[in-house]
This record gives sequence, structure tokens and C-alpha cells, in this order.
Amino acid sequence: MASIYEYSDGREDKVFDPSRSTGSRLLSFKGLIASAAVCLIAGVAFAATAAAPGSAGEPVMAIFSPSSTAADVMIALHEAEGELLTFGRFDNVAVSLGGTDGYSDRLYDAGAILVIDPAIARQFGL
Repeated sequence: MASIYEYSDGREDKVFDPSRSTGSRLLSFKGLIASAAVCLIAGVAFAATAAAPGSAGEPVMAIFSPSSTAADVMIALHEAEGELLTFGRFDNVAVSLGGTDGYSDRLYDAGAILVIDPAIARQFGL
């Protein structure tokens, strides 16, 4: 478990070598499995919520391509028959309101990359 390290001035010291410890490899493997499970559960929960961001009359956050300007976003919202409520932190992110069902699909058709619930987007600082 420990090896002898010799300094340039002739002193010797014992040094712990974690690569020789089977316990540390086991713990890191268990940690990797736990992290993967948490990421999988969080990803599935996020995808399920993002896939159905709301019904008619509820606000949604639409994220467009990073090269989109505020004018591009306004045009896309108009094409999707939505009403701008506010812009997000960046010009390519907008919170909008659609009056009829299928608004999310129309946003995708107008060029949105992702349409999600604004409450989820706030968690990511958008």
C-alpha cells in the first residue's frame, strides 16, 4: 500500500499509492455507477417535462439558434402565432404565450431548437 520515496537530499519517506489500493477502485466504480444513475433519472425527467411544456394559454420558453437575433425570434413567434412575454437572458431565448393547442409544434416549425417550461429554464439561468 505504501512505497518508499527517496528525496534528492537522501531522505526517505513512505508515500501512499492509491493505484495499489483495491478499495479506492471499488469506491470510484460505485460512485461512477451512482452518478450515471442520477444523470439518467434527471435526464429522463427533464426530457419528459420538456417534451410537453404546457397546454394552450400557458407560457413556454423557446430557445432558438445562437446566431438568432431578437428580430429573428420575433418573426418566428409571429409565424407560430404566439405573443412575446419577455426575452430570456440572451436574445435567442424568449418566453411566449400561444393561445391554441399545438403552439410548441409551431415553434419548432418556425425554427426553435428547444421548447421548455419557463420554470425549468430558470433553473439553468436562461
